[in-house]
Amino acid sequence: MLRIAARVRMTGQIAASSACFVEGGRPTLVDAFERTTGGQPAEVVIVPYQITPCSVITTRLPQQVAELQRRHPYHDIRLTAPIGAHPVVAQLVVQRATEADYIATHPLVAYGIERAYEQDMRRPAQLGYHTGVEHDRARLSSTEFWRPLYSPQQIGLMLVAPAVEQPAWEEPLHELSDQIRRRCHYAAVRAVFTHPHETTAVARTMTECADNGIRYVIVVPCTLLPDPGLHEPLPALIAAARSRHPTTTIILAGYPGYDRRLVHAIVERATQTIARMPLSVAALHV
Repeated sequence: MLRIAARVRMTGQIAASSACFVEGGRPTLVDAFERTTGGQPAEVVIVPYQITPCSVITTRLPQQVAELQRRHPYHDIRLTAPIGAHPVVAQLVVQRATEADYIATHPLVAYGIERAYEQDMRRPAQLGYHTGVEHDRARLSSTEFWRPLYSPQQIGLMLVAPAVEQPAWEEPLHELSDQIRRRCHYAAVRAVFTHPHETTAVARTMTECADNGIRYVIVVPCTLLPDPGLHEPLPALIAAARSRHPTTTIILAGYPGYDRRLVHAIVERATQTIARMPLSVAALHV
């Protein structure tokens, strides 16, 4: 977050920028406000670093912004919409899916097994040391192993996000899936919302893919920040789906996370808001 904020400042379109956390982290919104404004009157734009809205962004953050504005009446403080389904986010989701595809197709390269194999050759056989190299080489030569990178396959893409409290908050993820569906050649692109203690959404979508003949599925967690409520239970949900659909290859990709391309989305959100503000110097909080 700090690096993203620094790169926003480096664009030259924002006078000052800082990262902050609404709850459970530092710097807080007040810390970031004081750091970026220095007590001088300024335009302040706050951009929520999220894809889908949540109660923190729609309730607690506006409350904090209102209190900040009350304490600093000579500042013009504006809160933008979350980053949402910006085209940059769609690019990152597809990139994470492609990276996962590549790793699954090249296990010897991706997991450094060649190096492990060399170490294995130097160890005494009686130690029973096993790196899994022969197993992975067998998988490479097996027709059951993941090979979509090299040959036409029907691949499904599943975008998974934490469950939201209101149906309208699901729109950014559906818009994101629509963008990817229009621009890419996945056999199916599905937006799925899951709760830490609820497994039916992922299971139902996986069954739908299998019933439609899709034997390869890439799952991408769609959050810009690590979300324990999604990232911790997701591997178990994927493992359960693999058990139910043994003929379907399911791989879990990384989340979009922190990427310098998101700077463009943040600056775009901020400049659109700044254009409607009366002053000339702006500070930005992400």
